[in-house]
Amino acid sequence: MRKKRHPVRKFLLFLVFCGLVYGGYYWYYKTEYFHISQVEVIPENKLNPDQALDLIGDSPRYFKYDNKDLEEMINHHPYIKDSQVTKVFPNKMTVIVEERRPVIALYQNNQYLLIDEHLVVVDTVRNPRDYMVVEGFHIGGFFMGDPVESYNNVLLSNIIDLAFYASTEGLPETCKIRVVEDQLVLDIKDNLNVLFGDGERIADRFNRAMGIYVTLVENGEDTGTIVAIHDGQPSLTFYREY
Repeated sequence: MRKKRHPVRKFLLFLVFCGLVYGGYYWYYKTEYFHISQVEVIPENKLNPDQALDLIGDSPRYFKYDNKDLEEMINHHPYIKDSQVTKVFPNKMTVIVEERRPVIALYQNNQYLLIDEHLVVVDTVRNPRDYMVVEGFHIGGFFMGDPVESYNNVLLSNIIDLAFYASTEGLPETCKIRVVEDQLVLDIKDNLNVLFGDGERIADRFNRAMGIYVTLVENGEDTGTIVAIHDGQPSLTFYREY
């Protein structure tokens, strides 16, 4: 005996199925339930939750991007070196970031470029306080968040190293680095400077030069030129303009 067909029943099941599909579509795309709206950034120094959402862009839905996609977007921020994103169902995102830390403020075209240890430009400022000022080193174009286009990246790396060592030595806040014909000059005070040549093996040259500087301070002297352009013991001469 053949089973009876129930077209009405099948039609109702089809309507239920369509209703579920439409309901899921509407719930996911037309409501805020799956819209990532709760963002926590750790630490919240250079990147805040609103900026993180701006980097993600067009109305981020929970299932639209995986964590790696979101991390790549977050890393576009100039101050962000790396990030780790965790999504929490249904609408929360936690972002742990590793921030870039500028080392120098490179004077360029009436502004200062804040550059980190990897030669990446993270910001531009008018007032370079809290950063080692560098003058006399000229670059080509630059893009925020990208390494600078330099004619001599080796010299620029040596400048970065010198700035790092100088900042950890407790030198006067007014000291700065000048580049004169591709030679590095550290101005400690108005009448006291150190010549480092091309800056090669800068760590050793810096430590030797600081030995002479400490002796000057202990003797109450604050003028002179410390010449540390070679690997041997630096020399001290009367101050002269460079």
